[in-house]
Amino acid sequence: MDFQLWKVIGGVAKGGILVRSGKELASNEEADRLSTGSIVKELALEEERLQYEKVSGNGPPKGWVSIRTAERDLLVTVAADEATQYLKPLPGKVDKIRILALHGKCSNSNIMKVQCAQLKTKLRLHAEWVFLDGNILYDPEKETTPHYEPTEFEKQVSRGQPFMQWYNHGLKGGYERVDEGLDHIRKCLKEQGPFNILLCFSMASNTVSMLLDKLRKEGAEVPWQLNVFFNGGIPRDKDYVVEEPFQLPTVKVHGGSNDPFWKGGEPSLKSLYTDLLELGHEDGHTFPKTLPRAAEIYNEVADEIKRRFGLSLEDAPARG
Repeated sequence: MDFQLWKVIGGVAKGGILVRSGKELASNEEADRLSTGSIVKELALEEERLQYEKVSGNGPPKGWVSIRTAERDLLVTVAADEATQYLKPLPGKVDKIRILALHGKCSNSNIMKVQCAQLKTKLRLHAEWVFLDGNILYDPEKETTPHYEPTEFEKQVSRGQPFMQWYNHGLKGGYERVDEGLDHIRKCLKEQGPFNILLCFSMASNTVSMLLDKLRKEGAEVPWQLNVFFNGGIPRDKDYVVEEPFQLPTVKVHGGSNDPFWKGGEPSLKSLYTDLLELGHEDGHTFPKTLPRAAEIYNEVADEIKRRFGLSLEDAPARG
């Protein structure tokens, strides 16, 4: 191994250690801390300042941290014979990744195509996309949650497609027809796969967490390598509670404190996914829209995807 790994041991009481954008202690602080227990790769070490790239854990994917304070160590080196357990092998460098995109509640593939447009542009040289429609027709008469009326814009971009979903919020208060939605996705994975990434919005993120739990209980292999969730991911039915975290790498984008479905904002997915990158904005329960944060998020998501699959972070300019 021709590089050094470090493990974060400090910041237990604060949710992790402080990360700055530059080597200097006066450089900008990142909004999130690098969580205790994270594993990072050393890019540069200057005196007691470490430039890192995150391998696992929560927090900024890269930045500068102090390796110790006057009182204690904040990071310690990982011995070479222990490093292999932290270096999850990539699925192999590919010419193009294949992404299965799953829309949210009361939606369809045409709406999801519009929602994913900016990310598709970022990955235009690297990705092939498949947009799957849910198999359960949205019917407010069979839902306990407040009726969602599609906007005029959503109706326009749907171009006559019905509004679908992956399960119902049943009249008795729990999820209904979950297995139908899971089987529908599994059929697509088998017949149209292989896929590298499942990219989901809201209800679809919950559905994929339930699918992963079902696959684990069956002892079945997970046939994709990365989740990308825009909102959602936590099943809120007692019959579908995930009791053990997943190791599948996951990127989660949340809408901050303005998310109307969670008072104070969506909770972290740290309890469900051990290899997690979380990114936030303040546009609520939607794909990010407000600049400059929206552009930053799409860049970070695209870069994480490229890094995971060994793709170049530098794109050639689009042809005009």
